[in-house]
Amino acid sequence: MKKSFRTSLAALYLLGLWTYQLPVSPVERALMKVFRPIQRVTFTDRQYRMYAPDPRAHKKIPFLLLRTDRSPARFFKRHFSIFSAEKWTGFLDHLAKSLLGEWTDYPPEEGRAVFEKLAQRICRDESTEDDRVRSVSLQYRTVHFEEFREDIVWDSPETLETYGCN
Repeated sequence: MKKSFRTSLAALYLLGLWTYQLPVSPVERALMKVFRPIQRVTFTDRQYRMYAPDPRAHKKIPFLLLRTDRSPARFFKRHFSIFSAEKWTGFLDHLAKSLLGEWTDYPPEEGRAVFEKLAQRICRDESTEDDRVRSVSLQYRTVHFEEFREDIVWDSPETLETYGCN
């Protein structure tokens, strides 16, 4: 009984990976209604893309920028212990796409609410007596992977959302 449950769970997981590769069609939309919640919990779509070759010539890389009493700009580099580094990157990517209106799972209003909760936690956890966090910004930079004198070309960062700490 235990073995068949594990086998069916593994098959469901692999089917969720396979579903992500299907072209957009009515069948794909119907399957995604079933498998999207599973992928949402496990960040399967992001993990799968991480190991597959990326055909895009450019992509948007999100990051969190903190403004504190001591420094005008500081990157939030550590991720919360519940996430691995890859899942943290996937989470920021999902959040940024939701605020841009490019992601179908989260509407922009829900993305703003999630960002506000995250910013409140960062304000609380990263502030010290000597160096208080003033604001948290979610920004992204578009990176172009075309060759320009053998360098990667970065666009200037764009701010999606800013939260002022109290």
